[in-house]
Amino acid sequence: MTTQAVHTCAEPGCTSTRVQPVDDRWYCSEHAGAALLDRMRADREVALHPDLMPWVAMVGPLRMLKHPWVYTVLLAPGDANRMYAHKRATIERATAEKNWHTVVWAHERPYRLRALLSILLDGQANDPDGLHYIEASDVPPITEADPDLRLLALAVWSDAENIAEDLRLWRALFDVPDGTFLTDDHPDDDTDDDSPTGHHSTRQWFEDLPDPVRVYRGGISGDWSWTTDRLLAAKFAEHGVQRSIEHTNFGVRTALVPKTQVFGALTMRSESELLVRCTPDLWPLVHPDRPDAYDDEIGDGA
Repeated sequence: MTTQAVHTCAEPGCTSTRVQPVDDRWYCSEHAGAALLDRMRADREVALHPDLMPWVAMVGPLRMLKHPWVYTVLLAPGDANRMYAHKRATIERATAEKNWHTVVWAHERPYRLRALLSILLDGQANDPDGLHYIEASDVPPITEADPDLRLLALAVWSDAENIAEDLRLWRALFDVPDGTFLTDDHPDDDTDDDSPTGHHSTRQWFEDLPDPVRVYRGGISGDWSWTTDRLLAAKFAEHGVQRSIEHTNFGVRTALVPKTQVFGALTMRSESELLVRCTPDLWPLVHPDRPDAYDDEIGDGA
C-alpha cells in the first residue's frame, strides 16, 4: 500500500497542509494568491525565449505571439516560455513514438494542417520554421495517407477555422480521384452505436440520405463544406456575421445536390457534414430568420 505525500505550505512560518500547487511549490489558500502574483511579476521581467522572438507581432494594440506551438496575447514572457518548453517536450516525445495525433493537436489550431502535411511529407513536424515552406505542389492527396493519418486529416479539417488562409493546401490534400468517398469511420470499426447520427456508421448515414440531398451552408460562399442541418448552418452564419466587419455575404445558402457529387461525409462533430464537389461561387441566399429554402440544383456543369 502506497502512502500519499503530505505537503506543507511553502510560506515561511505557515504549517498548513491544506495546500495547492503553484509551479513546483505548494501553498495554502491564504498564501497561494500572493505566490501567484509574485510569479506573474517575475514572468513579466523574464526575457522571451530566443526561439519565440521572430513570432511576435503587433495586432492592433495587442502584442501577439503567433508561434506554431504557442499562440497567445503576450503579457508575460515567462509564462510563454513555460508553455513553449512544455509543447517542445511533448512534440519531441510524441515524434519519437510516432504518435502523430499528439504531435498535430499539440500545434496551435492555425498550424495543424501544416503540421499534418509535414508528417506526410517528412515524417516529422518538430521544425516550426519549416511549416511555412510547404507548397501545394508537394502535397499528396489524402487517399495516399495511411488510414490513421487520413482520419486525422479529416479531424483537422472539421476543427479548422482558417480554411481560407491555406485553401491551396486543402485543395491539394482533397484532390482525390473521381469515385473516392471519404468518411470518418474507422476501418477497424464495423459498428458504432455511439454515432451522433444514430446510425452504425457515417457511410450508412450517407447512404440513407435521399438523392438528391438538401444541403446548407452558413457563411460566405465557397469550399466543399456543407451540412444537412439547416439550423446548424444558421448558427454558422450568425457566427460569421459577428466576426465580420462588413456583414456582407452571410446567410444560409442551400441547394439540392446529386449524391454523385458528394465525395465525403463526416459526423465526428455532430455537424452532419458533407463534402460537395463543384460548388459554384454564388448561391441562393436564405437568411437565418427565414424558414423557406430555394430548390436550386447543382448540375454537372456547375
